[in-house]
Amino acid sequence: MNWTADPAKIWRSAMAGLFSLCVRFRYVISLSLIAALLFGLANLRAAPVDLLPEFQPTRVEIQTEALGLSAEEVESLITVPLEVDLLNSVSWVETIQSQSMPGLSSIVLTFEEGTNLFRARQLVQERLTQAHALPNVSKPPVLMQPLSSTSRVVQVAMSSDTLSLIDLSVAARWTMRPRLLGVPGVANVSIWGQRKRQLQVQVDPLELSASGVSLDTVVEAAGNALWYSPLGYLEASSPGSGGFIDTPNQRLGIQHRQPISTPDQLARVAVRGTEHTLGDVATIVESHPPLIGDAAVGDGRGLILVVEKFPWASTSEVAAGVEEALTSIRAGMPGVTLDTSVFKPAGFLSASGATLLMTITIGTLVSLVAVFVLTRDWHDTAIISLTAATSLALSANIALWLMSGIDLVMISGLLAATGLVFADAFLSNRTSAGEIAARIAGKRSPARLSYAEGRGVSAYATLGVLLMSFPLLLLDGVAGRMSTSFFVAFVSVAVVTFVISSILPPALASILASWRQQAGSDDEYMQPPEIPKRDGVLFARAKPFVLIGVVILPFVAAAGFASMPLSFAPEFKERDIEIRWNAAPGTSSEAMYRLASMAMSEIRKLEGVSEARAHVGRAEVSDRIVNLNAADIWITLDQDARYNSTINAIREIANSYAGISADLLTYSGDRIAAESGRDDAVTIRLFGFNPETLKGLADEVASVVSDVPGLGVPEVLAPVEKPVIKITPDLQRAREYGLKPGDIRLTSAVLLSGLEVGNLFEEQKIFDVIVWGKPHIRHSVSSVKDLLIETPTNQLVRLADVADVEVAPMPTEIRRDASSRFIDVRVSLVSGDASAMSDVISQRLATLQFPLEYHAEIRNGRAEIDATAARIRNGLLLSLLGVFLIAQAALGRWSLAGGALVAFVASLSGGIAVSAFVGGLSIGSIAGLLAVSAVALPALIFMLQSYQEAERLGVPLEAVLNEFAARANIPRFLGPGLVSTAFLLPVVFLGSAPGLEILRPMSMVLLGGMVTVSLVCFFAIPSVYRRLGVGSGQEKSSLFENNPNEGGLRHAT
Repeated sequence: MNWTADPAKIWRSAMAGLFSLCVRFRYVISLSLIAALLFGLANLRAAPVDLLPEFQPTRVEIQTEALGLSAEEVESLITVPLEVDLLNSVSWVETIQSQSMPGLSSIVLTFEEGTNLFRARQLVQERLTQAHALPNVSKPPVLMQPLSSTSRVVQVAMSSDTLSLIDLSVAARWTMRPRLLGVPGVANVSIWGQRKRQLQVQVDPLELSASGVSLDTVVEAAGNALWYSPLGYLEASSPGSGGFIDTPNQRLGIQHRQPISTPDQLARVAVRGTEHTLGDVATIVESHPPLIGDAAVGDGRGLILVVEKFPWASTSEVAAGVEEALTSIRAGMPGVTLDTSVFKPAGFLSASGATLLMTITIGTLVSLVAVFVLTRDWHDTAIISLTAATSLALSANIALWLMSGIDLVMISGLLAATGLVFADAFLSNRTSAGEIAARIAGKRSPARLSYAEGRGVSAYATLGVLLMSFPLLLLDGVAGRMSTSFFVAFVSVAVVTFVISSILPPALASILASWRQQAGSDDEYMQPPEIPKRDGVLFARAKPFVLIGVVILPFVAAAGFASMPLSFAPEFKERDIEIRWNAAPGTSSEAMYRLASMAMSEIRKLEGVSEARAHVGRAEVSDRIVNLNAADIWITLDQDARYNSTINAIREIANSYAGISADLLTYSGDRIAAESGRDDAVTIRLFGFNPETLKGLADEVASVVSDVPGLGVPEVLAPVEKPVIKITPDLQRAREYGLKPGDIRLTSAVLLSGLEVGNLFEEQKIFDVIVWGKPHIRHSVSSVKDLLIETPTNQLVRLADVADVEVAPMPTEIRRDASSRFIDVRVSLVSGDASAMSDVISQRLATLQFPLEYHAEIRNGRAEIDATAARIRNGLLLSLLGVFLIAQAALGRWSLAGGALVAFVASLSGGIAVSAFVGGLSIGSIAGLLAVSAVALPALIFMLQSYQEAERLGVPLEAVLNEFAARANIPRFLGPGLVSTAFLLPVVFLGSAPGLEILRPMSMVLLGGMVTVSLVCFFAIPSVYRRLGVGSGQEKSSLFENNPNEGGLRHAT
């Protein structure tokens, strides 16, 4: 016989061969899979666990520190050369965006989806080898380490009653930071409040002139007094080596020892050409540069070290490694307090893990009891439980291997498929035991599905459930990257469950078959189902209201599903809370520190608050790109604090300070919000290079779209400005004194910002030596105007006499996109179609004349959201179409497949209704709906095929559809759903415990879905089969003939 033309016979033969192999090697298979179960559980205990999967795209960031430069100078001297000359040619770049702010340039390259992170970093690093050609106005560009989406692991508060903040900063920079960077998994350590130790040579041009010494002479004396100077025109820039001498017997090396390490020693250095020393003409002090950030620790100032991890590192392991490192550091730092009590994500993870472990343990015990109650046989209970446990354990390990870690989203994906796991375990156990009994007896019991038929039902149900998870792949952005973890876990469970349920139950059933016979028990699998004598078809008859309900429910479910908002990102009730403060631009560090300290003092007094601390501004190589007018207050709540009331009290305090905008959120919520970056407004982005021209174009654009029907009032998002002292040399006046613009800038820069003239190398540490103006000549606008500039004739002239000095507004930061400045015009969408609105705006923009190299782009957030919703809707329709085709293949009749599809959608209505009460379409409710699908689809296919099988064997239709018979079949049809519900039931009763933020709505949706699944199965399915399925059992070309002797099924056990 040509089997290639008969798929049914190929399937029967394959399943018969598989079953024979499982029976023949039953001990090997059973012991191997049980060993795999134990190994998998042990491996899961050691697996890295995190709160969320990685949800940021492949990204590379370059930061360049340039203390003292304004935002426009940073842009023109650093950002633009890096972007245009070096980075624009990098391959696979999707977007290139930058921020230029006073003292810092940050460039972020986002690569195309799927780009290898290390290949991207290599490409960028190769370009940065040419960064030496940049103007020498900054430190070298730093390629930031790759960071996790939620990178912060520990915040170490460092304070001391005996050490100054400068000494504390030295210890943090040269002792703590290198040690913490050596902890496995740590990517970066940034220090807030750092005060770098400097030897400062502070000068006053008037005093220098009185001593007959020029500023250049002081710079030369200070620089040449050191072993090395970065100033190329000084002799110390090429210090040379000590060398060696050869004597008749040995070679002696020569080493020069630096005699300068203190201000007093530097003060004794002679000034060339005079009888003065540096101490005679300048004040030498030990101090620090101007602050770019500060930290409030306890009741005073201190340092905060923020430890960040790599994307592939485990939060718990990194936190444990940091704590171990701090323990060793404390022993060598007496008098220094290192506190990690505020912001400990590992603590929330630990609490979440404990809650999940307790929940799964209780759920496992409850489900074991449920299985035993349903089967009333410990053999069946053992087979079903071992099959389910092995499937879940191996699936979790496969997902762990694919995703390089476990997170709460992945766990929800694993548990969402428990309905399919138990359905496959129940069905495979029943068909395997029946197959064993048929082999022993040489005949098959009527109305019992064979092993091949059972595997067919499982195959159809598995494919259908996998199709229902397909729309998850259509999500984009943060939701799409998060859903990948869920999808991988869900698919792993579905596939592994089918494989394990195909081989483990036959092996275990063949082992236990002899035990059944030895016990002398009747084999229920050889008994025909009881056919009631009476026709008590109370619900099985096709009553009109039943069919009407089945038809209406899918439309109600579809309408409810479409009306609910989609918010895939989970919200965790973390105990570490963050307040983001933003004051008016130009607010000083001292003012922000004072306000943050006041707020912290109030917050600490609240009931339920454990501790609070704050950092102001930014730190070098940190994850916060902000000015001094920004502050972050970190608060840790007590474990027994009333969460919502405490949060409301903190929010009230944060919002009580006038002139400060406050956002209160968790760290994970902050990171998700930062990555999402999409709203439902229409943004018209104008690109160009001149800010005034851009502002004028923005006003024109706002004017032409202001009267578009369906749009709100346009808002021009101009860059925020702050007052800046602007110095513009006057060429005419400067020429009268023989000065060039560069002379004026250089002298002003030394006196106002400082000039690094050299470095001190001391005790394996490096410190800077700076020439700077004395504080009294740079404390106000008038003092800047009165700044004395030295002329070529050694005369002194006021800065205001050779330049225009004025206070003018300038941008606090300059943002660039696609290597160009931009300005946004934002307008809300009030009514109308979002895509059509983009066309209308494009037509309005076409009426404007843009200058050369200026253009506009429309970014329609609402259209993007609608497009995502349309993709999901179409994907869901395609999934339902796939389910319909699978149902037709399983049932053999188009009308019956249509009825099954309608019943399947109706069975989801209970879960959709509950979703509306648990926050809409969140990740938890979507997981719950997939869990309902995993219960409903196998039950419906199994139930309808059982009807067909009974009809094919000649059982009277009325008996098949009898209510009493349906009640007896509850363990067969709804047993898996009841057990999976019992498994997740403890989640519902544990309430808002940490770690259940996703599982609780999932469990509640599953509970609601089980109600409608039960109603559909025992109220509607009999009516559907009576109307649409009668006769399908005979007319269907059976895929699985009930012939135990065909295809080797008679193999002796």
